[in-house]
Amino acid sequence: MECAVKWGTLRRLVLAAVAGCGMWAAFPDLSWWWLVVPSLALLFALVDHASTGRALIVVGVFGLCWWLPLIHWVVLATGGNIAWFALAGTQIVWLFIWVLILRIASLWAWASTWWGKICVYALRCVGVEQGR
Repeated sequence: MECAVKWGTLRRLVLAAVAGCGMWAAFPDLSWWWLVVPSLALLFALVDHASTGRALIVVGVFGLCWWLPLIHWVVLATGGNIAWFALAGTQIVWLFIWVLILRIASLWAWASTWWGKICVYALRCVGVEQGR
C-alpha cells in the first residue's frame, strides 16, 4: 500500500513537471503555442480532485518547470540568481492563490455544477492574471 501511494505521488509530480515544461515550450524560445491546451488540461486534471496540500505541491512543481526556464534572462539583466528566483517565486505564489480560490469555491453548491465549474475556472484564471 505504501509503495502504491509513493508511485501515485511520483506520477503526479512527473505529470505536473511535464505540464509545466509544456507551458514553457508554448512561449517564445520554442513557441509551440498549441501546447498550452494540453498543459492546462493536465494541470486542471491533477488539481481538480486532489487535496489542498497535494494540489499546492502539484502547482509548485508546475510553476517551477514553467517559470524558471521562461525567465532565465533575469540572471543576465540583474547579474545574479536572487532576482531570478524571487520573480519565479512570486509567480508561483499566484499559482498557489489560484488553487486556494478553487478550494474555497468548491464549498459552494452552485460551483459543483458544470456551468459553475466553467464560471469559477474562468473567473479564477482572469482574476489571478489581473492580480499578477
